[in-house]
Amino acid sequence: MKKNWNCHFLPTRGKWQKNYWIMRNFIILFLALNLSAFANGLSQEVSLVRYENATLIEVFEDIKVQTGYGILYKIQDINPDIRVNMNMENSSVQKILMDVLEGTSLDYKVQDEVIVIFKAEKIVQPQATSQQKEKIEIKGTVTDNKGETLPGVSVVVKGTSTGVATDIDGNYFIQFENENAVLVFSFVGMLAQEIAYNGQSVQNVILLADAEQMAEIVVTGYQTISKERVTGSFAKIDNEVLEQRPVMSLVERLEGTVAGLNVVNGKIQIRGVSTLYANDEVLFIVDGFPIEGDLSSINPEDIESVTVLKDASAASIWGVRASNGVVVVATKKGKKNEELNVSFSTHLGITEKIDYSKMNYMSTSDHIDVNREFLDKGWSVNQILLGQQQGVSLYDEAWLHLQDKTPDGDVWSQGQFNKYVDNLRTKDVEKQWEKYLLRNAMSSIYNLSLSGGGDKNTFYSSLVYNDNLGSSIGSSSQNFTFSLQDTYQYNDKLSFIVGVTGSLNEIKANGVDPALIAIQHPYDELVDENGQTIQYYKTRDRWTSLQREALPGIGSYGFNQLDEQRNTDKSNERFSIRAKFGLDYKILENLTFSSSFQYEKENNNVDQYNSMSLPSHRIRLNEFFKNGESQLPLGTEYLLERSEVKAWDFRNTMTWDKEWTDHKLNVFAGTEIRKRTWGTFSDKKYGYDKQSTTSIPVNQEKFIGGEISDWKGNNRLYDTFYRTSNTDLREFSMFSNIGYEFKEKYSLTASFRVDQKNLFGSDPDFRYKPLWSTGIGWNMAKEDFMQDIDFVNRLRLRATYGINGNASNQYSPYAQAESKFQVLVGNQYKYLRLSQAANEKLKWEETAVFNVGVDFALLNNKLNGSIEYYSRNSSDLLGIVDLDPTTGFTYAVMNYASMQNRGLELNLNGTLLQKGDFTWTSNLNFSYNKNKVTDILEKRPAYSIVNRGKLAVGESVNNIYSYNYAGLDSNGDMLLYNTDGTTKARKDADLYGAFPEEELIYNGESVAPYYGGLSNTFSYKNLDISINLSYKFGHKFRHNYGDITNGATGTMIQDHWVDRWQEPGDELKTRVPRISYFGKNPSTVENEGFEKMFYDDIAYRYSQDNVYDAAFIRVRDIILAYTVSDNLLNQSFIKSLKLTAQVTNPFLWVANKEGFDPEAYRGMAYDNLKTFTFGLKAKF
Repeated sequence: MKKNWNCHFLPTRGKWQKNYWIMRNFIILFLALNLSAFANGLSQEVSLVRYENATLIEVFEDIKVQTGYGILYKIQDINPDIRVNMNMENSSVQKILMDVLEGTSLDYKVQDEVIVIFKAEKIVQPQATSQQKEKIEIKGTVTDNKGETLPGVSVVVKGTSTGVATDIDGNYFIQFENENAVLVFSFVGMLAQEIAYNGQSVQNVILLADAEQMAEIVVTGYQTISKERVTGSFAKIDNEVLEQRPVMSLVERLEGTVAGLNVVNGKIQIRGVSTLYANDEVLFIVDGFPIEGDLSSINPEDIESVTVLKDASAASIWGVRASNGVVVVATKKGKKNEELNVSFSTHLGITEKIDYSKMNYMSTSDHIDVNREFLDKGWSVNQILLGQQQGVSLYDEAWLHLQDKTPDGDVWSQGQFNKYVDNLRTKDVEKQWEKYLLRNAMSSIYNLSLSGGGDKNTFYSSLVYNDNLGSSIGSSSQNFTFSLQDTYQYNDKLSFIVGVTGSLNEIKANGVDPALIAIQHPYDELVDENGQTIQYYKTRDRWTSLQREALPGIGSYGFNQLDEQRNTDKSNERFSIRAKFGLDYKILENLTFSSSFQYEKENNNVDQYNSMSLPSHRIRLNEFFKNGESQLPLGTEYLLERSEVKAWDFRNTMTWDKEWTDHKLNVFAGTEIRKRTWGTFSDKKYGYDKQSTTSIPVNQEKFIGGEISDWKGNNRLYDTFYRTSNTDLREFSMFSNIGYEFKEKYSLTASFRVDQKNLFGSDPDFRYKPLWSTGIGWNMAKEDFMQDIDFVNRLRLRATYGINGNASNQYSPYAQAESKFQVLVGNQYKYLRLSQAANEKLKWEETAVFNVGVDFALLNNKLNGSIEYYSRNSSDLLGIVDLDPTTGFTYAVMNYASMQNRGLELNLNGTLLQKGDFTWTSNLNFSYNKNKVTDILEKRPAYSIVNRGKLAVGESVNNIYSYNYAGLDSNGDMLLYNTDGTTKARKDADLYGAFPEEELIYNGESVAPYYGGLSNTFSYKNLDISINLSYKFGHKFRHNYGDITNGATGTMIQDHWVDRWQEPGDELKTRVPRISYFGKNPSTVENEGFEKMFYDDIAYRYSQDNVYDAAFIRVRDIILAYTVSDNLLNQSFIKSLKLTAQVTNPFLWVANKEGFDPEAYRGMAYDNLKTFTFGLKAKF
């Protein structure tokens, strides 16, 4: 084990316009205040310094105390014989340091609130010989991995006294004679690097931080502590990694980056799921406070680091909200004595267009063949559709003409029919939707930030504008986000922090949902050859619609999806703001009081105007035109929705941090009170005029009560008008955290918290929930017996155990009722309906978490990582219990269930190759999670098991079961296996009744037990390329091929059904069921119909034939970055310039032979599309 450097490092519209006006003026005011504070901070002076015969180290220590800066220096560089005599008042730190260091070999630089003392550049010449060789010269620049130059780096020819130090800008120049020389670059807190001379004249070097000397800090939200003192499980992603993927959302940035973090259907899971019916959301913390609003309110470029807390020791301090894990986001801050930094970045992203061919729909011709087979098998159009509230497809209309079954008596010959159908076969609705309704999604982002600070204050401000065009024409969003942070050090005891973050988002939701193509007819093209929209009758058949249109006062029944899109008027305006204030007061040398308050508010306004030009609204009015008058007011229908979320937190803490001899003790305690309210209301107005904001009043009770029926009297109107809801949640918590370290080897931590929630009423047995954790750590690498093992640089063991809690806001110990309104036989009734029985035994869920881990760094820190094992045992989980129906309820939700998660995590980081200007670094993380239910009473029927999974002791809560499909018989009918291996006809199985559970088969887990990611970065001079991938293995997914019954009405069917059984013998080459008859089957002489078709579809959809291996390896993105050389920028006002090009989702390998993307849960055409992004980032 190599010894460390000795160093001293001690860091210490109407409403929309109104909101816009408020934000604009607030930003102007705040920026003005910040810039003023910045200007004052630079001129801040130290009040008094008096040194009499003081050593340099004593001077540095005094400056540290008076300024709060860290001081970084090598003890061997400090001459103990130098004495300082000085008497100054109201002098700047810069002036004091210049005078103190004058005449010495030392210089200084202020970097990241740290004063770095280093030796000034000096070349040590070897003694001359009689035959002096021509000297070899090398120059270059030394930086850290963020591109910051490093002053005072020692550059020495190995084995000699020849050496220099880098200057204030990190530059060096060295001469030597030996052609086989090896240069050693070393700097306190950094890993030394040796580079052999191979003829190069320029050698730039990047030094990496030493894992031990510059111990990583862990941000828990409440505290920021050294990694070496943490016993819990955490993962930290710093700014360097985050900035590699600049335009991704926070969830996308984390996926594949953190061991134990899995993204399932767009939602983060940390170490599996630990509840059945309670809250399963991860807690997000931003700058020390939980957030209630959307994550989109966080500007990704403002994020400095993300820390994921995974076990009880790391997360229990946050209480019951942390049961599912915690994601702590720390945003960027300004730095003391830093000149004004201006940063600007912009990104343009273009996403590939939706391609419906990936949905694998049948061709139009195959669709028509299916439609014809339905008709040939007795699914007569006039029996099913004519006169009903459903349209008739063009093919079905032609068939009615051929069969002489149209109401107008228009009969077609076979030739007319064939010609018409042949023309339909040439139509392609997919291509026209792609042309007229869809486009390439595009996004453009513009981000501006300012930061800086003086002796007393720091600030950071950012503004970002995001303009997005959705993949559907008419869908767009504009987002404006600002962030302002300011800290002020009033004196050496008192400091303040103020921060405001706001987001203003305007969404236009006027595009068509691309998935709606599934309910279109494949030949229903949008426009004709002249570009005019084609009208179709979707609500009633053509003949009924024409009869209705002939009535005075009724508009057209024609519908076209393109007309619908062009006349849709729906918008969503969202405004959110978070403001916080905090102060720290140092009561004693080691005792600090902190108080902080945050207020958060989000408003979401949705407005939808359905005008008479909107086909769907016009047709709805037509349907309620009765007896010569419209029962609904004509004109625009206005629907509005309003929601508001408000939350505030008030926290007070005391921190005692003491170091003496070999001991370090940190005691942290506090209280927190929190309130969250949610409120919603919605309303509707008829005959609305947007200019005058007037509407036509209606008898709302008639509309709500179903007293209005359509023109045929079959469908009643059950309308909704004013609705409101609200939730009030209050919490109070007391907490404490203790950390003790002895000789920097042995650590002990403990935390305790009590949560109180108004959800559980006044009974203290259930209202209060105590949570606790304890942990130990052993820094084995610092033991004496490890000092001679040079290849081990860090080896630390740690273990924790603790209790977390959870609760559901949906359930209460008190009986709950819903307000109801109903009209029966012309009478109106208002009443309350009991929706939940009282449950006085309702209490908190509980999860006991054990974690053990090993952190290591090997081979001169070129390889580092961690291995962890965890066990999470959840008890008192909410579960369903059957009740006697005579109680008025068939079931209740009670605390009794339990489950377990066990897992293993591996994280490896390493520099695989570093030669000259080329560096290859890699990060690999692997996770395994095994989930199983350990206690459950709820018993689901078979049809629910195949749809939702099975809840059973010993099984994962995420599983897939299927009907045991045995293929087809010679008549094309489905067979199912019995438990003894024999078969039975599907029609003899009661799928939605008493189907034996034991006849189902287990296919596997639906959530991957094995998952992780791999990132590789290759750097050569100013060029970097990063390749990031994620993988998942060991799980299954069910692919939905849709129903063949869609063919009865001619809507879209997947091409899988082309392989359906059609004649005897097909059962030998296909397992895809046939189309049933509507009436008697001539082969079996049995009556068939809709019921048989429906249950055949269910049995086949939930059979093992449609379950596939979900394993995949996805290249999430490839990023190419080029940093423009400083030599090219020297004559400009630009400090740094980086150009980036990124492709997202470029490659995918899947284990299933069909090539289905297991993560494209909405559809192959819509999800995980390739996106090409080009960016620029400049600092001024």
